[in-house]
Amino acid sequence: MDKRIAGQDKLLDNESKDIAKSKKPKALVFDLAYRDKLLQRRFGKATRLTVLNNKAKAVAGRLLANVPGICFGSRKLFKQQFHLETTEFGAGDAGHAAWKRAWRDSRSHQFFLVGSGDETAGNQSCKASVVHAPPTTEIAARPTLTLAIKMPAALIAKEAPKFLKIEGVHFEYGNEQVLQALANGTALTYRFHSDNHSAVGWRVFVSTDTIDTKLTTLQANLGTLGVDFNADHLAVAKTDRFGNAVQFWHFDLPFTSKASGQRDAILSDALDKVFALAKEHKCPVAMEDLDFSAKKKELTKLGMKHARMLSGLAYASYKQLSLAKASRLGVELIFVDPAYTSVAGSVKYAVRLGRTVHQAAAGVIARRAQGYSEKLPKSDAKGEYTFRAPLMGRMAVLTLPVESSKRTHVSLAVIRRSLSRHCAEQVRLRKESSNGRCKRANVSSNLLDEDPSSSREPVKLLDRRAIPPDFTDVPL
Repeated sequence: MDKRIAGQDKLLDNESKDIAKSKKPKALVFDLAYRDKLLQRRFGKATRLTVLNNKAKAVAGRLLANVPGICFGSRKLFKQQFHLETTEFGAGDAGHAAWKRAWRDSRSHQFFLVGSGDETAGNQSCKASVVHAPPTTEIAARPTLTLAIKMPAALIAKEAPKFLKIEGVHFEYGNEQVLQALANGTALTYRFHSDNHSAVGWRVFVSTDTIDTKLTTLQANLGTLGVDFNADHLAVAKTDRFGNAVQFWHFDLPFTSKASGQRDAILSDALDKVFALAKEHKCPVAMEDLDFSAKKKELTKLGMKHARMLSGLAYASYKQLSLAKASRLGVELIFVDPAYTSVAGSVKYAVRLGRTVHQAAAGVIARRAQGYSEKLPKSDAKGEYTFRAPLMGRMAVLTLPVESSKRTHVSLAVIRRSLSRHCAEQVRLRKESSNGRCKRANVSSNLLDEDPSSSREPVKLLDRRAIPPDFTDVPL
C-alpha cells in the first residue's frame, strides 16, 4: 500500500510540473485542450491518492485493533442473515434455516491434506497406493489409485473407521506425474472440494513437485525457434545454424471481448502449436524477457488504444505457460534481451525477406539466442545512412546522419526514435487531412530532433507498388 501511495504521489508531481510548463511562454506551445487534459489527469491522480490514503488508514486501524480480516464462508453470505427478505432465502424461520445450511456448506466445502516428503506415500493423512488391474485384453488396463484418508479422532470415537478408502481414482491430467511422485517419494498435497461438477459432489486435486523432462532438442547454435509476443498474434521464425531465418509462422490471438480465462486458453493453444513445432524441428525456443510492470504504471500517459492493449497483454501467463510446457515436453527455453528487436527486424530483414516487422523481430530473437548480434551497414561517403522500413502500411525511406565522426554505425536507439517521431507526425497529418485542413499529397516530414541547430532527417514515403525492382519481393 505504501508503494502504491508513493507511486501516486510521484505521478501527481509529474502532472503538476507539466501543467506548470504549459503556463510558461516557451518555443513549445501547449494548446488549451492539452492543458485541460493535464488538469483532468491531475484531478484523477489526486482522487486516487485520497482513496489509497483512506484504505491505508483503515488497514492501520484494523491492525491496531488486532481484528483478523478473514471470514470463512465469505462476508457477503455472512451479512445476508441480517436482511433475509431481500435474498433468495426469504424471510422467517425457514429462510434463516436455509441460510444456515448454505453458510455451513460454504464453510466446509473443501479441506486440505498437506503432504511431506518424509511420510509414506508423501502424505501422513492421505496415503495413495497404486493398483494394477489385470489385463482383460491384449492392452493392459491403466493403473488406478486407492486413497486411504485418516479419519479424525472425534469421528473414530463415534465408531467411525480409522481410514476412509476411495478406490478407482484416476487423474485425467497429470496422472503420470502423480505415479512418478509416488515412486520417488515426493510430497503430495491433496485438496478435496465439494461442488456440482461431480456426480457424487466431491472432487480431489493433487499438487506435487515434478521433475523436468529430459531435453530432446538440439543445441541453439544448430537452429532456434524465435517467438515475438504481440497483442493479437504470435510471430514465429526459425533460423538455421548460420543465423538465417528460413521459415516463418503466424498464430492469431483473438483476445478482443474475451474473459481472462478465455484469453489464457487461447494463449495456451497457440503456445501448444509453437512447442509442437519445436518438437518437430528439434530446436529450442527463444523468447523475449519482457517486463511491463514499469510501463503499466504509466498507462495514462499512453494513447487509449495502446494503453488498453498493454493492460490486457497477459505476459505473466505467457511466461508461466511457456515454462510449464517447455518443462513437460523437454524443450529448451531461452530468454533473451528484448531491446530493439522490432527496430532491427524492420530495418534489416522485413524488407529484404518480404516479411512483417513482427516476423522479422522473431528472427532477431532467434539470432540472439544463438549468440549473433545485429550490426547496421556503414555510412556512405557523405556520412549519412539511408534505410527503408515498413511503416503504417507504406515503405518509409529515411536518411540519418552518423552521430559522431568516431562512430560509423547509426545506433538502433536513434533509428527507433526517428521512426517513432515520423510515425507520430504521419498520424497527426492524417488527422488534419481527415478534417480537411491539409492534403496528403503535399505532406513532407522532417523529424529528427526538436533542436533547430541539429541535422534534419529527410524522409520520403513510397508506395510499395512504386518500389524499385530490387524490392519486388515485398508483399503488397
